[in-house]
Amino acid sequence: ITPSQHLKTFINKIGFDKNIFVINNGVNIEQHNKVVLENNIIQLLVVSRLVSQKNIDSIIKAVKVMESENIILNIVGDGSEINNLKLLVKKYELDKKINFIGKIENTKLNEYLKNADIFIQASNYEGLPHSILEAMNFEIPILSTDVGGCSVLLNKGERGYIIPMPVSEVEISEGIRTIINNKDEAKSKAKLAKNYLNQEHNFNTNAEIYHEKIKEVVKSQ
Repeated sequence: ITPSQHLKTFINKIGFDKNIFVINNGVNIEQHNKVVLENNIIQLLVVSRLVSQKNIDSIIKAVKVMESENIILNIVGDGSEINNLKLLVKKYELDKKINFIGKIENTKLNEYLKNADIFIQASNYEGLPHSILEAMNFEIPILSTDVGGCSVLLNKGERGYIIPMPVSEVEISEGIRTIINNKDEAKSKAKLAKNYLNQEHNFNTNAEIYHEKIKEVVKSQ
């Protein structure tokens, strides 16, 4: 069983020829009326392992490009690049613009998701990032690279905004500005993403699919 069509394709390509079933990862669907992009200060959120492939440094540089604008970046997560990223923030004198939150429990993460206006994922490679599913769950406009399972989630920009490859601070900053300057469109895309999430990544629905598939396998033995 794989959690996305993208990973099924990958496994097929490396020569695995047994039956492969796709059952999407799921989240517990939140019911709330979230307001985004209406405060004077726009809160950007990154939830990620802090490793080089995630291009967190480019997101920090994008904040530098937009230094005069009313934005704050919260970075949730930890990893091998943490010290380098903190040094970069210090170098650019962005201590008042960028907060390193570290690893936190899901209940605490929900607070950041509730307050976020834009979710950013700038990775060179992804499978199917659970962090984007959670952002969709909270109806946060998403700015992401079009890689791996993100391609399906974004659907060519229908349900979010795409960072072109290779990733650069200029492209990220332009993406942020596009969302801020097109609030109604961004909110509409976030609602489309939430509807898609409810249909394809609902934990309760997909857990039942797992249950039925396991029963089928057991009966076939």
